[in-house]
Amino acid sequence: MNIICFNLEEQAKRYSRPLSALCILFDQYQAIKEQQGISVVANIMKTLVEILNTLIRNCDLLSVFDNSKVVVLLPETSSDGVKVLKDRLQLRFNEHNFIEAQSEVSISFGSTTFGEGKNVIDKEIIKNACKLAEEKSSAKGN
Repeated sequence: MNIICFNLEEQAKRYSRPLSALCILFDQYQAIKEQQGISVVANIMKTLVEILNTLIRNCDLLSVFDNSKVVVLLPETSSDGVKVLKDRLQLRFNEHNFIEAQSEVSISFGSTTFGEGKNVIDKEIIKNACKLAEEKSSAKGN
């Protein structure tokens, strides 16, 4: 993913086009894993990826990071486009009934966008998106 990310970043820089990274963090990953086992969190992550796959475009790149995070690279996508994706994903995720979890299941988002008034590309676009998601999850008390 690093090579692909680098290539997308270089294209965004060269052609002055937007590139966004969205990180989705499964807030209760560790607690549910400890209480109910890895199979329950694996099923929740699988469902999250399946939902996300129905919402992203063919040119978007999806990858699971650190077991509890999913990252999507979104070429040609502004921060407004990322907000639309976040809203749609949150709605679809909230509609799903995670009975197997036997507790609350929520997600947090972090995103960064290159190409909206920035002159220098951030070489750590994914890292920064994940950091923002972690901060939002921590603010929820997870």
